[in-house]
Amino acid sequence: MLSACVRDAAAEAVNKVFKMHTCDVRTKVDSETQNETDTKGDASRKAISMLAFDIETEGLDSSTHGITCACAYDPDTGVERTFIFPRGDSREEFMLLLDEASSLCAFNGARFDIPFMARSWGVNITRVARWMLKLVDVYEATRLCIGRGFSLNALLAANGLEGKTGSGLEAVAMAKEGRWDELGAYCMHDTRMTHIVTCMPEIRLPIGRRGAQTGRLFRSPLRVCPY
Repeated sequence: MLSACVRDAAAEAVNKVFKMHTCDVRTKVDSETQNETDTKGDASRKAISMLAFDIETEGLDSSTHGITCACAYDPDTGVERTFIFPRGDSREEFMLLLDEASSLCAFNGARFDIPFMARSWGVNITRVARWMLKLVDVYEATRLCIGRGFSLNALLAANGLEGKTGSGLEAVAMAKEGRWDELGAYCMHDTRMTHIVTCMPEIRLPIGRRGAQTGRLFRSPLRVCPY
């Protein structure tokens, strides 16, 4: 088990990262979003509080593998969209949802989803930077500050939530076999559960030995409190 001093240091570090993502940067992004909306005069456009997203790919190499599916979910604004790109769904429409969101959340989105989209689709670096600035990623913040990672399934289990319905390898097989509806349902389930766990008032982190829960992540105020 982590010593008390190490856990306290980790708690403070994670606290700082999450404050960066959800407070200081969000204020900047919200201001920019409001200015853009005012300039465009689009009063019908909804502000998205926190949009969860996830992508599925043909593999791990963005130079040779394509993106097969993407989902976006925000129950507060009624956004629940599944995009199956081999069927002709618009990737630009998906990216516009990311653009318009006040904040984003994803699981390992900082190191996989966003970089993969940037390379695979040739996304403008300024657009990518805006996504990164407003991203809340529990996995990435914990990995950077504590030096350990965990699976989405482990995070969901630690918080008493429903687990994943499949795996990344199974998603690749679904795409190869053209099981698009099944792939879309799998991706949306991951997206929905990522939103639920990220928005919990208290998030238990499965960072101890053998998956023991050694810390609790609070979002209001944002901090990790060792047991």
